[in-house]
Amino acid sequence: RGVFSAPVAGVPELLALSIVGIVYLQLPNTLWAGRFTRAEFLSEAVDRRWPRAGALLRAFYHALGALLLAILLYALWPEFVRAWTLGDYIGAIGNFTAPTWPVRLIMVVGAAVTIATYLLLLAIDLSDALRRRGASGGAAGGAAGGAAGGAAR
Repeated sequence: RGVFSAPVAGVPELLALSIVGIVYLQLPNTLWAGRFTRAEFLSEAVDRRWPRAGALLRAFYHALGALLLAILLYALWPEFVRAWTLGDYIGAIGNFTAPTWPVRLIMVVGAAVTIATYLLLLAIDLSDALRRRGASGGAAGGAAGGAAGGAAR
């Protein structure tokens, strides 16, 4: 910018696309690491008092998350197809243009991998709930389930 004494064409457009792409690329890892925003005061209290119910509550949370991301994926797919087939772009013709399909593809892949992550966590939670059911006293099941669930998240 300083060399040409003028703004670099397309910087705002590329930044806007990059930010959206970065968010969708981070979703699965953020979920796997247990960094999604949630009200832990309820889930932690339930998990301490009723470990099996806590695992089932997490399973419900992950099933609902998978459903919501599936709805989002359902809405994202036609947008990607439209951007791919029609050659959607961002910017002004003659100044700067960039195709939007790569970011739309990142959004679709990010949502799909996040759904898979939700389903994997759901399976872990259901397994944890079954294991806690068979454990006597809840403490043994809680230790085993906590290690499995904690390592995954």
